[in-house]
Amino acid sequence: MTVGSFLRPRGLALALGAALALHAGCEGGKERPPVVVIGLDGATWDMLQPWIDRGDLPVLAALQREGAWGQMQSSVPYLSPPAWATAVTGVNPGKHAVFDFQRRLPGQSVIVNETAKSRRAQPIWKMLERSGRRSLLLNIPMTDPPDEVLGLCVAGFPHADYSGHGGYTYPRELEKRLGDYPLDRLEMKLVAGSEDSLLAVYGAGREARLAVALDWLRSEPFDLFWVVFTGTDRIQHTFWVFSDPENPNYDPERAARYGRAIHDFWVEQDRALGEVLAA
Repeated sequence: MTVGSFLRPRGLALALGAALALHAGCEGGKERPPVVVIGLDGATWDMLQPWIDRGDLPVLAALQREGAWGQMQSSVPYLSPPAWATAVTGVNPGKHAVFDFQRRLPGQSVIVNETAKSRRAQPIWKMLERSGRRSLLLNIPMTDPPDEVLGLCVAGFPHADYSGHGGYTYPRELEKRLGDYPLDRLEMKLVAGSEDSLLAVYGAGREARLAVALDWLRSEPFDLFWVVFTGTDRIQHTFWVFSDPENPNYDPERAARYGRAIHDFWVEQDRALGEVLAA
């Protein structure tokens, strides 16, 4: 996965560098400001830049103008589990030991799912914790089961239990505060006739993540706040076919209705990004 400097996993290293400075301590008694990391899964400048240039994504455009950005590369292999594990640990898959969604047990035919427990390197929030720094972690992939953390954690996909009552938060009682929070499912199977329901799922997930993010930013003390919006990736997996006439499954009639779905989702994501930055 290629990345933008403030968009996808390896790009988040810029913000992580600032977070690591928190852990390093404060010289001369100066307190460093808290760090906010916002992940937009599946983002690529090839797609976003034309929309930015024509004014469709004003918040991302402002970040470009006022910040640092560029084209970067993700982890190898180019998969969500190793990429996000690299983002939170700062080390490559050879060191954190997460290479895919699953792995085969040595000398056996048994395949097991990778989880946060598969990670062999320490994430940034555990480093910060040693200096008494508080972290708020929301929907970061590969964080289920959630770590015991100084702060709050709502784990991201994949989940061991999608019932919503499988212990996806830390502390556990945080689940009650979240109410009907929808877990981030890998809803990426597109069947003719399911388009509208999928769009509703993706939109509801984005707004749920946004609501929790705004609540925490306004009410919780923190040194590191990290939220990941993954609907941007989900919708591209499922609706890209409507933007690609070369795809063998391209249907002009359905494309006429859903060809702007990805663009329109990104417009709403840009709005949500602005709300987080303004909180």
